[in-house]
Amino acid sequence: MKSTPSSRPCVRLCAAIAAILAAVGAIFGSLMLFLNYDAGVGYFKSNAVTVIFTLFYVGGVIWLLLSAIIAKQDRSSETPTNGKLNGVFDLIAAATAIATSVVWALLYFVGSRSNAISIVTVICGILSALYFASHFFRARRSAPSASVAALLGFATVLWLISIVAYMHFDNFVTMNSPIKTLLVFGLAAAMFATLADVRRLIGRHIPRYSLSAHSITLFCGCASSIPVILYGIISPISDPHYTAAALTVLGLSALSGARLYTIAHGACSISSDTRTEPTADIQEERTEQCE
Repeated sequence: MKSTPSSRPCVRLCAAIAAILAAVGAIFGSLMLFLNYDAGVGYFKSNAVTVIFTLFYVGGVIWLLLSAIIAKQDRSSETPTNGKLNGVFDLIAAATAIATSVVWALLYFVGSRSNAISIVTVICGILSALYFASHFFRARRSAPSASVAALLGFATVLWLISIVAYMHFDNFVTMNSPIKTLLVFGLAAAMFATLADVRRLIGRHIPRYSLSAHSITLFCGCASSIPVILYGIISPISDPHYTAAALTVLGLSALSGARLYTIAHGACSISSDTRTEPTADIQEERTEQCE
């Protein structure tokens, strides 16, 4: 059973708006970082551009949240994760998690600022890579059960929390540094998007929650990670942990973009009372409908 015709345009409109806001946020954020950021004190210059970007950022999050809530979406719709597009971005997210873990491990062994949070970040980062890869292999029926993948999903949330914790307790960077704040928002949004996928794995999928979580992650992720990465290339940020965190946010926001595309263009649905995984034949039939 496919989503109702009346729901499809609403969902597609929400996804399109999220993509537009993400692109504008990345461009606007990059310009503001290059033109308004004072690296000497770690703050943005207080002027109209900074105020406008702040209002745009907060307004974008509120708009995406409200639009997902009011969207007419079939309650039983499920985000399929077995398409080629999702599979590619699942592997990209897995590679991002591994790369971040390697960077954190190198900084832990060779740096003088290592702590217990670094160890947790490395371990959970490896488990996170397995979680993202499990989506790719589960679609080909060659991965662990949904319950095992869900447990790895919670490890992914812990991984993101550990990165946020490091950045929060990093005394070498100003506590309310705009770079730190932007990345924390991007990481927090990625946590909710991960939980949305975990809920689907355990049979407690909420369509509106999934739509809003992935929309906000795409917007916040692009608006926070791309400016930091571009700025880091031209004017390297003193702490490489922040560059690694920005790459993490970018990889997960790209995955949310793929999920969002699938929600908008290939929403499938199952009975809301179903709590078990579909058989191989049903899975193949739903895959054809979504593609």
